[in-house]
Formats: sequence, C-alpha cells, structure tokens
Amino acid sequence: MHSPTITHLATVLTWSLWGALGVPSVVRNHTHLVVDPEPLFLASPLIAQHDTRLREEV
Repeated sequence: MHSPTITHLATVLTWSLWGALGVPSVVRNHTHLVVDPEPLFLASPLIAQHDTRLREEV
C-alpha cells in the first residue's frame, strides 16, 4: 500500500513531465529538462489510476 504523500508526489511529477511534452497541465516543473518518454509511458498507467483527469489526458 502506498502512502497518500508518495501517490500525490508521483502524480505531480507525472503531470509535470507530461506538461513538458505538451499535454495541458498546470504543473510545469520540468520545462528546462529533457524528458525520456519511454519510462513515462510505462509508469503513467499505474500513476494515472489515482487521477482521472491524468488518465484521460494521457
């Protein structure tokens, strides 16, 4: 079982990384970094199960 804090931080990180790739997001902490999309593609379904909007955007 994951703590709510870890789940929240993982969701915020995922939003920020997708935002850096052009997905509409209010969280943009990674605008000046290179994002490797493959790990993001693999991790997003697991993280998006906790955030309906993220799941819809991805």
